[in-house]
Amino acid sequence: MKKFLRFCSWFFLSLFFVGCNQAGAGPITWIDIPSQDITLPLAPFSIVAHASDNDGIEGIEFHINGELEKSLAPRFEGSERLGWAEGEFSPLMYGIYRIDVKAIDGSGVSGPADTVIVTIAQAEAPATPIEIPGGDVEGEQATPIEIPGEDIEGEEVVKEPMDPIAVANRNANCREGPGTEYNIDGALLLNKEGDIVGRLADNSWFLITLPDGSKNCWISAITVDTQGEIDRVGIVSAPPPPALPLVAEESPPVDTETPGIFGSATSKTSMCASDTINANVVAYDAGGIKKIYASWRITDSNGSELQSGYVEYHPIPSVNNGYTAELGSFSYPGTLQINGTVEDNAGNKAYFNNSITIDCS
Repeated sequence: MKKFLRFCSWFFLSLFFVGCNQAGAGPITWIDIPSQDITLPLAPFSIVAHASDNDGIEGIEFHINGELEKSLAPRFEGSERLGWAEGEFSPLMYGIYRIDVKAIDGSGVSGPADTVIVTIAQAEAPATPIEIPGGDVEGEQATPIEIPGEDIEGEEVVKEPMDPIAVANRNANCREGPGTEYNIDGALLLNKEGDIVGRLADNSWFLITLPDGSKNCWISAITVDTQGEIDRVGIVSAPPPPALPLVAEESPPVDTETPGIFGSATSKTSMCASDTINANVVAYDAGGIKKIYASWRITDSNGSELQSGYVEYHPIPSVNNGYTAELGSFSYPGTLQINGTVEDNAGNKAYFNNSITIDCS
């Protein structure tokens, strides 16, 4: 948002003062993309900048860490006093990069540079929230461990079957039913044991008794290692899953906020009746702009209306949230009054106006 407001300020400085730059001061330059202090991955990214000067824009230079990266011929929207350029930079390594952009006017004079700092860093993998670290983590089902007996020479060894147990291989949630949709009813901590008293047919979940004997609950097979003969344990039907809470549907909030107008200007402050002018405005609304339009009228020195009309504004492709309309030519001299309206998609409206003198006497 700070970058956006900064850009709007530069844009309107160029509209209002593009004809008033001090001779020899050099072009005014501003960087639209990337934003100040942004963090980007190690990949090519675009640099977009604008420049304004009364003597016209001859070239725009991109510098990276003090070294000239590109020198580009500007593109223009209408007058050659407002130009822009776009280049691509491919960082070779992670680190902090200083981007300086400055422009050269038609007289060969360089203006002050605009600067942004960009950090190139490796994106961190998003952490997956869990209720207990290791609880219900996806993975392979543990393989039952076979406990070998010892053969005693001369005697036949009778091996007593071992009661099946579950040994936690991580801190694990123990739930009211076999699935993550059931509520947590306890926990089996790392290396703790619980007797297996039931299971699902596919052995994906076990019903165990917690070590303190306080309750039985269900634990995922991937969070435990088993010992003993699991097939001796009976298959238990899963209890009904808990009912999902009813969530009342909320109506979306009604958009009553008017669009933001960050300035309006015309390409001339005075003109002949046979001339044409461009009327410009920068406006933004989070819900989107539906249309921008204006009614205009020419009055004489007594305030009598001589001529009137209507015009719609259209987006400026190279300027974020910028809109323009062309007016003229006209049939009479006098004062041209432009009364504009910005309407968003919710029907909220904001207003602006401009005034131009029509007189070539």
